[in-house]
Amino acid sequence: MLHDRCSGSISIGDITHETGVSETQVIRSFTASIGLAPHAYLIALRIERAKLLIRRGHPLAAVAFMVGFSDQSHFCRQFLRITSLTPGQFARAVH
Repeated sequence: MLHDRCSGSISIGDITHETGVSETQVIRSFTASIGLAPHAYLIALRIERAKLLIRRGHPLAAVAFMVGFSDQSHFCRQFLRITSLTPGQFARAVH
């Protein structure tokens, strides 16, 4: 579900509705299985997709929108946190 809808708006409520279990159960089970909370995993998915789009030459502002971030500054902060590079630094490194 997270992979299929990672670019859109998805909440823990959506996941609980889909799975039929409580929020606490979803978070605990997901974290135990994957090693990350659902939201952290969602952000990581978005960053991986962003890296692919940047490699393909898409403009950074468009990438932020395409992978589901509300604005470019939020995208940049999350990208830097996960990769230790800004999106611009990453783009220059891969081109």
